[in-house]
Amino acid sequence: MNMKRLSFCVLSILLCSLVLGTVHRVSAEETDFTYITIGGTVTITGCSGDATDIIVPDRIDNKPVTAIAANAFRGKAELTSVFLPVSVETIGSYAFAGCSAMGNINILSKSVAIGAYAFSDCAGLTNVTVSGVIRELGNAAFYNCAGLLDVSTGRGLQRIGKYAFRGCSSLVDMDLKKTTSIGAYAFMGCTQLTSVVTSKTLKSIGKNAFYDTSDKLEIVVAKASKALAYVKRSKLSYRYADGTLLEDEEITYKKGKYRIIKSHKTKGTCMFLGAKDSSPVSFTIPDVIKVNEISYKVVEIQDYAFFSSKKLRKVTVGSNVKTIGSGAFAYCDKLTSVVIKGTQLKTVESDVFEYSKKAKISVPKAKAAAYKKLIKR
Repeated sequence: MNMKRLSFCVLSILLCSLVLGTVHRVSAEETDFTYITIGGTVTITGCSGDATDIIVPDRIDNKPVTAIAANAFRGKAELTSVFLPVSVETIGSYAFAGCSAMGNINILSKSVAIGAYAFSDCAGLTNVTVSGVIRELGNAAFYNCAGLLDVSTGRGLQRIGKYAFRGCSSLVDMDLKKTTSIGAYAFMGCTQLTSVVTSKTLKSIGKNAFYDTSDKLEIVVAKASKALAYVKRSKLSYRYADGTLLEDEEITYKKGKYRIIKSHKTKGTCMFLGAKDSSPVSFTIPDVIKVNEISYKVVEIQDYAFFSSKKLRKVTVGSNVKTIGSGAFAYCDKLTSVVIKGTQLKTVESDVFEYSKKAKISVPKAKAAAYKKLIKR
């Protein structure tokens, strides 16, 4: 070898050492770790031995352990649990892929980025606990982790890559209140997933993010949010984060059936649809209904609400009703008393009392003249 070529080889080795660091070996808790130092930090590159429970130290050679390298523990079939210290900020691609016996992962990091396929094909993995925030979850990070039950974080999961949880068929619920983006097909094949909670923080959701999930999946969304637009467009079941009912949602409340007109914490309204019992003798349409501690004023009575109720004798109409629909009390042969409590009535269709000839209508004195013109017999 001539001197020029020798000098070039030596220079190349020196450069590689500077860039990649020097590979070292250290023993910790009966595990022989291999690692490299880059600047003032340590990256774990692997281990030897037959340890089943791995506890990564927070410092080696008095330097913080900040990363787990790509492929570091890939295919370690004997591995059953992993404990990563607060100092770890990055977990590389395929770092624990194929560790089929690994059941639990505990990450004490305040903030960690998890690379693509980092925990893919870990069939035995059931629980992942992160003390801080997962700032980035790479593509297919938990791909095909069929036993995964729970991913718990202290400060949330920010960005979720494509196919991140694909095939996690045991996953039941996800708290995504701190999540800003969800990649395409992220939860594809999560066939047991029934609950996902989001917030206005979520700004983008990729194509078919919840494809082939449970038929019972319900996504909690904020009003006027990107998530709301997405679930409507994708025809997914959803519920509002503030606890209010959905517009057009039909519910049974006490003895009646209702449809929500306006969903609002303090100004919600609804329509009375009819009695739960198809043949009531007496019925009071309430001023409000209350669901989840939220009140909705009853402002309308649906068309034909009591049509042909053969046993109906008395109806009291709540004080917030503004509209009585067509045929609402028509063909009620035994109806003798209709008490209208409110002073806000604006619309009464002409055939409301058609063929209910016995009905006597009582109204507030202050509205007697106005209601006489409004209610036509």
